Amino acid sequence: MNYKRAIITIATLGFTYFIVTRVGLNAQQWSYIRRLNPKAKQKFKDFIKAVEDGLGYSVIITSGYRTFEKQQSLYDSGKTTARGGRSYHNYGMAIDINAVKLGTWLRIGSPKIAWEESGIPQLAKNMGLRWGGDFSNFYDPVHFDLGNDYNLNDLEQTAYQMYGQNPSDIKGNKV
Repeated sequence: MNYKRAIITIATLGFTYFIVTRVGLNAQQWSYIRRLNPKAKQKFKDFIKAVEDGLGYSVIITSGYRTFEKQQSLYDSGKTTARGGRSYHNYGMAIDINAVKLGTWLRIGSPKIAWEESGIPQLAKNMGLRWGGDFSNFYDPVHFDLGNDYNLNDLEQTAYQMYGQNPSDIKGNKV
């Protein structure tokens, strides 16, 4: 199922409630899907559908394809441990998501156990995706990628062969 999310905050009590109704991904959400590598699009569409239809969560895509330059900027600001060219995002083979279901909001700061109890990581693994909550060097529970299917070193080498060494010329989602 696809959902429309509305957040209502009861100011006097300090509670936040999520009201969830079925509608679908918004334009920005679809733009993340459209910019993915053609080799990855269907797998991520299937994953999102399985999370929504099978587990009852509404998926909010927060990131997808990133240029080498954008990745390097995130690295320089300390928001990631991957330099430009060293993330599956750089090849359009990764997405970051949040998930909402009946008042539960899974996001970057959610504990690993909350993600695991949702069933989302296991579903991803069953579909051949890697889950960032299992990374040893950086807890990234919102991250899902095709690292089981594609070698990052090979992708990087191919990108440089196709586009040269200038990061601004590289179109990683076309590799």
